[in-house]
Amino acid sequence: MRHRNALRSTPTPVHRVGLRLVPLLLLLLLLAPGIAAAEDDESPPILPFFPFQISIAPAWAQIMPSNVPIYGFGINALYGLQHELYGFDAGVFNEVERAFGGAEVGVVNITRGDAVGLQAGVGNAAEGGMTGLQLGGVNFVEKDFRGAQLGAGNTADNVKGAQIGIFNYAEDLKGIQFGLLNFNSKGPLFFLPIVNVGW
Repeated sequence: MRHRNALRSTPTPVHRVGLRLVPLLLLLLLLAPGIAAAEDDESPPILPFFPFQISIAPAWAQIMPSNVPIYGFGINALYGLQHELYGFDAGVFNEVERAFGGAEVGVVNITRGDAVGLQAGVGNAAEGGMTGLQLGGVNFVEKDFRGAQLGAGNTADNVKGAQIGIFNYAEDLKGIQFGLLNFNSKGPLFFLPIVNVGW
């Protein structure tokens, strides 16, 4: 009798598959609001902020629409897009359209507005100004940069701080460059190998 009851309580392969699908179904339910609002990204945010974002890609599936500010963390499987993010952003391709503060860690990190904090990846870009650290293969800041860039190639407009890499370029350097090729467009010496300084 005990043996028969034990057999009845053992999950069958069908039950096991069903149980494994439960987390996937819960994730899809979480992603549903972002899927519904993905096409209407320019409308007012549905919430003033949200503590996290989980995304596969904005047009496919994400918890919140891109226009809801995130104060906490964002994680993406392929591509994450937010208008504003303050906290930690991780994934393959991370993009913040307006303001970013915290740490972006991924293969490619792009902030189209101002950034404060860390960008770490193969490619990092801040199209506004940036204060903090860029660590990667190629680092780019379009406007004012305060801090340090460490990578194979570093470029920024107005630099107050340090650039360390094989190739370093600053339009106007107030600081130091260490690398094989160092360029300071408005400096006392436009080009110097190994070390270049500006004040």
